[in-house]
Amino acid sequence: MKSATRNICAILCVLPLAVPAIVSAQQEFYAAPYSYETNADGSATLTGYAGPGGSVVIPATISNLPVTGLYNTFAAFTSPNTTVTDVTIPSSVVSIGYSAFYNCSALTNVPIPPSVTSIGDDAFNGTALATITIPTNVTSIGEDAFCRCRALTNAVLYSITSLEDQTFADCTRLEKVTLPATINMINGNPFYGCSNLREVFFLGNFPLQLSALPDSGLVFSDNPSVTVYCLPGTSNWTFCTLATGITPVLWNPLIQTGNANFGVQNNQFGFDIKGTAGIPIVVEACTNLGVPVWTALTNVMLTNGLFHFSEPAQPASAGRFYRIGSP
Repeated sequence: MKSATRNICAILCVLPLAVPAIVSAQQEFYAAPYSYETNADGSATLTGYAGPGGSVVIPATISNLPVTGLYNTFAAFTSPNTTVTDVTIPSSVVSIGYSAFYNCSALTNVPIPPSVTSIGDDAFNGTALATITIPTNVTSIGEDAFCRCRALTNAVLYSITSLEDQTFADCTRLEKVTLPATINMINGNPFYGCSNLREVFFLGNFPLQLSALPDSGLVFSDNPSVTVYCLPGTSNWTFCTLATGITPVLWNPLIQTGNANFGVQNNQFGFDIKGTAGIPIVVEACTNLGVPVWTALTNVMLTNGLFHFSEPAQPASAGRFYRIGSP
């Protein structure tokens, strides 16, 4: 059985008192409603937007140049941008750079295409995103990238290698976070002020590189109710306790296939799930592993380290597969 985890995130931060001027040596061009700069490779970075707002579809090319970057594109430094509500980013874009959507207070939806490899400082600071998925090709997320996203409740991260200071600062709605196995450094306190953070899942080892620790000296010091979960076969958890003051909990649910409760009984198909007492789990099912669409069936805690799952037998189904993940 394959384990899977998900995370929920929400963010906020304090506005800077002043924003330094950005000086560029490149010439800026205009092709309404955008301003842009050309790059050495013959591509373009959009540096401004003067359109009507609403639902914006960013072009894949501008003046016959492929659009590969966003930089200050929709940023509003003096007062919030309340006109842009959702944005479609083309697959030509590889970089969502500095303050690309800074202070777009009405922006609720901006899917990030799999072409993107980096997200810069303050990129989504102050937006109204409710959910966001970071594609697998994104390996870096800058400081304050999701500050003040006060509506954000769900964020999925895949391939980043470090957590930067205050990337997810003051997330008043942040409850659950899943960190990929690629994480090898925590810089400062990425979850500063996240008072409602309850669960942090590490899919790999706890990172041994800690840089610029918070004043308290402890990661998650602003998260008084957080539980750290680790997976079987991972390591560095003694160091985790030293660095966080938290003793991690082993997240190890397993479907029991060898006992009498596995299989069809009284027209119900069921099985036992065993693991560490008190860990959260979700049971999901899929009918086609070639096109895996997983449906959540139940969401529970292993109160005593044991849960029996069952559902009506489905003889009309060609096949049914089950897995356990975290909610």
